Order: sequence, then structure tokens, then C-alpha cells
Amino acid sequence: MTKVKKLATKIMIYTPKLNLIIPLLRSIFLVLLIGCIIIIYAPIKKTIENKDIGAFFYIGFFLISFIILSWQMIKGILTEALIVSFTPNEIVIRNIATFNKEVIEREQLKGIYGCKKQFAKGSFDSIIIESKNRKRIELIEFNYFAFKSIISEIEKLGYKKTGTIFRNTSLFKNTEYTIE
Repeated sequence: MTKVKKLATKIMIYTPKLNLIIPLLRSIFLVLLIGCIIIIYAPIKKTIENKDIGAFFYIGFFLISFIILSWQMIKGILTEALIVSFTPNEIVIRNIATFNKEVIEREQLKGIYGCKKQFAKGSFDSIIIESKNRKRIELIEFNYFAFKSIISEIEKLGYKKTGTIFRNTSLFKNTEYTIE
């Protein structure tokens, strides 16, 4: 009787743990913003009927502020809620908000960059994964637990950090500097 040996190959997979509190808080904040817009509807209607020019300025300011904040929340929910799995051959990116799945094969990977964003007086780190077709996926520091260890963990899988990107960011302007 001959023995048959099964050789099981163990595929190493690294998946940084997504902080689900962030998309949840953004969703709650978005609902509150929409509620504020609904509540402010009655004063808007009254202002239009009375043709009060001074109140138009304040209501317009609040509406524009609510719209900008709502857009930031929607954008954050749709683009930053990513579950990323790194294997030696590919990177699998799943968006939990849109249920999209994207696979970047190792041959299609242009680079993995560390990124330092300066926004007003604060700064935060992120990791940018760029494919050869110029699509960028950004993993932002506060969206992941143990963010500082992501680069070292994916380097164990054979990926290398390509360079560093420094960004000065404001609400309407984004200046980017790449250092290879």
C-alpha cells in the first residue's frame, strides 16, 4: 500500500483591520446633516415669502456649509471604507459601501507610496496603492487599526514601498510632491 502525501501550500494573506466606527459615525453625521436641512426648510420658506435679504445671506451660508459637509461625508463613506487583502501575487480591494471588488495583479502594480498629508495645522499618514493604469487607492490612517504596521507587513509579502508623497491639502487646493 502506497502513501499519498498531500502538499498543502500555505498562501500568506495580510488584511489590515478596518475601523468600522468611522463609516458608521460618518453615516450618523450625514443623517443629522440631512435632518438639519429638513428642519431649516420652514425658515427658508418664510424668508422667501417675506423677501428678507439679510436672512438670505445666513440661510445661504448654512445651506452651502451643510452641502459641503454632506458631500465630504458621502465621499468618505463611498471611497474610504475599504477592506484590502494583500497576497504575494495580488491585492484585493473590497469597498463595503458600494460592494465593488477590484483586484490588482502584482504585474499591474506601479507602486506603493507612503503619504504624509498636511491639512491646516494637523497632519496624518496614508498609503497610496497605484496601478499602472494610474488608478490610486488610498488607505487613510484613522480608517485602520494598527496602521503603522501595514507597510512592514506587506513588505514581508515581497512588496516594496516605492516612495513617499507629501501633500499640502486645503478645502479647494491640493499640492502634491513626490519623493522617490
